[in-house]
Amino acid sequence: MICGCNQKEKLTKEMLEYQNIVNTLKEKEIENKNLPCHLEIKLETSKNHELMYTFSLDQPSEAMYDVKALVISEKETKNSYPSIGILDDPLHLVPNQIDVKNNYAKGIILVGYLSTKKEPKNYHDTFRLYLNYKTEDGKNKTIYYEKKI
Repeated sequence: MICGCNQKEKLTKEMLEYQNIVNTLKEKEIENKNLPCHLEIKLETSKNHELMYTFSLDQPSEAMYDVKALVISEKETKNSYPSIGILDDPLHLVPNQIDVKNNYAKGIILVGYLSTKKEPKNYHDTFRLYLNYKTEDGKNKTIYYEKKI
């Protein structure tokens, strides 16, 4: 008899992975290492007058396959955290390769919202990034990164 997991089991596994990454980001002592891509963080006020943060990952310096990423804010605890490749399909960031049909992207943008009435220029926080990908030779690489703004 052959048996496979159903959609509910898969979702539960993905949610557990997501929560484990969030917990690790909250608890881990992070020593920043060089990122294999360019990172930009922007804060702006959305149309609904919420403070929105945008994490952009692009310009990879090496081939990054099956990218999984998740960003948390140390101050934000009410909203969920933006991610890619954990609850949905992972993307590939490979220098000079864009092929949307096969998940090769120019960059990744993760967007989250903050429960504050402060203006972007007056808001200070620490953001933590989980970045996991496979290298050109198939090795799994995980980076934890922290950025204070």
